[in-house]
Amino acid sequence: MDDDSAAAALALENAWETSNHGDYVAGSALIDALTRAKARVRASEVREIYVQRFAMREEQWLAWIRDAGDVVRARNREERRRRAYELFARALDDVGSASAELALGRALCTMDLTMSDDERRREFERAVAGAGLNYADGGRIWTAYRAFESTRGGETSEKVAALFKRQLMVPHAEHEETWAKANEYAAMTGARANELFGAAYAAGRAAKELREPYEAQIVLVKEQSASGETMRAYKRYIDFEIAQGEPVRAEHLYERALLVFPYVGELWRDYVVSAHKIGNDRQNALLMRALRMCPSSTVLWTHAVEHHRSRNIEDAALEARFRDAKDTSVVLKATLERQFWDGEPLDIHRVIQLARLGIDRMKSAFSANSSAADAIDVLKMFVAPATLKRLAQSHDDLWVPVRDFFAEIAEELPFKIAAEFVVLRAEFEATEGAKADVLKIFDKALQRGVEPVGLSKKTVDEARRLRIGQSTVLSAKLRYLALVDTKAHEKTYVEKTNRAQAVRDAEFEAACERADASAAAKARMRHGPARTDRSSARASGDKPQTSRKRVRGEEDADNADMKLKGMDHDERVKALFPDRDARTVFVKNLSWDVTDVELAEFFDGKGGSVNARIVKDKTTGRPRGFAYVDFSEDAALAAAIMRSGERLKGRAIDVAKSRPPSSESADGAGRSHGRGRGRNVPLESTRGGRGGRGGLGLLPRSVAVVAPSSGGTKTNADFRELFVTSIDDKTSE
Repeated sequence: MDDDSAAAALALENAWETSNHGDYVAGSALIDALTRAKARVRASEVREIYVQRFAMREEQWLAWIRDAGDVVRARNREERRRRAYELFARALDDVGSASAELALGRALCTMDLTMSDDERRREFERAVAGAGLNYADGGRIWTAYRAFESTRGGETSEKVAALFKRQLMVPHAEHEETWAKANEYAAMTGARANELFGAAYAAGRAAKELREPYEAQIVLVKEQSASGETMRAYKRYIDFEIAQGEPVRAEHLYERALLVFPYVGELWRDYVVSAHKIGNDRQNALLMRALRMCPSSTVLWTHAVEHHRSRNIEDAALEARFRDAKDTSVVLKATLERQFWDGEPLDIHRVIQLARLGIDRMKSAFSANSSAADAIDVLKMFVAPATLKRLAQSHDDLWVPVRDFFAEIAEELPFKIAAEFVVLRAEFEATEGAKADVLKIFDKALQRGVEPVGLSKKTVDEARRLRIGQSTVLSAKLRYLALVDTKAHEKTYVEKTNRAQAVRDAEFEAACERADASAAAKARMRHGPARTDRSSARASGDKPQTSRKRVRGEEDADNADMKLKGMDHDERVKALFPDRDARTVFVKNLSWDVTDVELAEFFDGKGGSVNARIVKDKTTGRPRGFAYVDFSEDAALAAAIMRSGERLKGRAIDVAKSRPPSSESADGAGRSHGRGRGRNVPLESTRGGRGGRGGLGLLPRSVAVVAPSSGGTKTNADFRELFVTSIDDKTSE
């Protein structure tokens, strides 16, 4: 292990230990790092701890099995096979029955163990019932099963024939090859293949023809590395099997899809729902397996607390390690909603316990300030009209425990100084409490000082935060007074305290800040001085201040500018950027929804790095249907050009090498793709570009009427000479 690998592994070890083995991301990364470093003993120790709480991917289990065999290689073969057999069994519980590698490996292990033939047959039967349905890989398991039976005595012929018949009825890629082997076997035994296997062959062939388009689509999108399209292809295939009345094959396809996408919670959730619809009694075990593989999926935990209510599920959901406070609040709200609306008598103390547990979890796992907004969003459930109605309809006085809960939280940071929580607490108090108690909440907060939870303390100064927080609480207090008191009383309060003016001042200051932000954004969009400002500066002899993309040393600037004088635009570009467009292709006919990342991935895979730039309209920001793709290697560039005509998101794209700027395009038709729009426009044309890198834009009358001194197409340098000459003539007049 080199120094960099050792340092990375040590950092992962520290993160894994610091989290008390609860950070599944760090644990999985540590396992992969130790596997690459061939630290087999330590990797095995980490795996044993990891699998107590989380699931591992297929490749991680296979690596563990290989490492275990290396560790005990010096011992006898029986012991190695026994250890591998145990790991294969545990792996199939995690990964599922669709893995041909794991299913076949477990069955083959039995050949070196002290087992009866019936026990070995049970392992092979388990393998063909699961991974044996794999369209591409299942044939290996059937072949191994037939090889096993062919070495047994007794009724070998009948059992091998039965296996041929069963396999021929299963649609698989090597269906014709299996039929040929069945014919050879029938000839060896003196039987007729059509009589033995004809019906099975016909049924299997018909089933294969129906599924070939779906299998081909999965293979196609896999080769294009389109993860989203691959999942959609699996979903279409699953829907087809359900429509065909094949729930077993639909379940197998879910297992196959999860081998490719083990961390997609939505895919697991749909699998659990599908199992429930068909009456599969394994749906609870399937849900637990899904949560082991995706322990931070809000989709899975929300489904769990909504449809599988139990105290263990609820507590586990709130103890899960989510990515941020927002995810925690989503699961917590789903848990509380189930408590409020499941039709059972409301246990308000259980509701408060869950809310307390979830909020404490957010504050400990994330920063208190960043989680405050999400925690307050959860607490809003207690003041929702439907919740208040449920509390009022109860025979018990359920309002008091919630009031005490709010009072307890009100003394904790950051809720103590959060303007939104003050308003929320006052709103709840107003439903049952006295007016004096509500006003006391407002006045205490205003005296102490409050601030909104959404403003960053790093970028917003304290005075502004306090001003906005005071405005929020004051506005809520004025609304409350307007509802519970007469207008005369509200007017007296406003006149005595001048609170309304303070609110208006804060709102006016916020409007000024929005105007400043809008002006700054417009200035950034202009990318420097406006065109009219630059023209005025040139007319007055002043040099406008514009940003320069290419920075040169001050001592070389004058010499470089002298060398560039007299060159036309294209020549200057070639001098300043000699390597530009050397390994760039121009792509046309792009779909409007293609992104830079998707386009780069489309051309990736041939070596080197790829960078895609989709050209967008400067005004609307919408794609214009073409792009440039840069490559770091010539081989990748050549491979990309060969892909011209292939389809990307339903459209056949046009790929060509981007030609660098050139002033010697024959017959004025040498415009490169996209870049230099309007380059080499004939003299009589007055439409050109917008005065950009190519073309003359709107041609002045004094230039357009000057006849060329010689025939042929003129270069930009010739046009510039004519333009300068005409200006000098006007000046001399």
